[in-house]
Formats: sequence, C-alpha cells, structure tokens
Amino acid sequence: MKKSFENSYATYSLVNNILCVSYKKGQLITLPAAKKIVSDRLRLQDHISLPVLCNISDFQYANYAARNYLAHTGSLLTQAVAIVCADIEQQSMSTYFIDVCVPSVPTRVFLDEPSAFQFLHNYKKVRL
Repeated sequence: MKKSFENSYATYSLVNNILCVSYKKGQLITLPAAKKIVSDRLRLQDHISLPVLCNISDFQYANYAARNYLAHTGSLLTQAVAIVCADIEQQSMSTYFIDVCVPSVPTRVFLDEPSAFQFLHNYKKVRL
C-alpha cells in the first residue's frame, strides 16, 4: 500500500494506520469532485478498511450532492471518520452535515488533530 497520494482536491497520507485526507485550499466540491476524492482514497487503501481523518480547515464548500455522496458512498472502507475544522463556523456546518446526511460510520467533528487522532485510535482494526 502506498503511504501518500495527491490529486487536484486533496492530499492523502497514512499516519499510524489512520488515513489522513487534507482538502486543498479554497476547494469547491461538486459531485464529480467527490467521486474522484473517494475513488482515489479507495485506490490508495487497496481494499483495506481504515479510520479516516478528514481535515477540511482549508476547504471552502461542498454542494448537497457532494455532501450526500461523501456521507454514504464516501464511507466505504472506513471504520470511522474524524472531521477536523479550522473554526467554530466550520464545526457548526460539519455537525449539521452529520445530522442531515447521517454518515454510515461513526463520524465526529473536532477543532484539532490530536483530539481527532485520539477518537480514531479506538477504531483501528488493522496493522499494516
């Protein structure tokens, strides 16, 4: 399994058996972009289920179709998802996303990466 990857929308890296996805600055995520993000993540994971940390601190916006896709199809091969936000406004929007789209795996929102890693540590099931 590769340890890192980058596309137009995000960077992906494996840190202590947790897949970290950091969205690039100013990204506007549409359904085709969401499909590309998930497709690249699944290819990087090579059919191995992992906890995923999504850092959306630099992220700008995702439309409804993209959010819905990420909440459901985007949860494939994830054990849990931690969303890391830059501020309270992003945190509120992410919490709303969880409440409305209801992801299919445990999903929580954090304002810092250490807390997100702590949450995801409880879901690690594989050793690579």
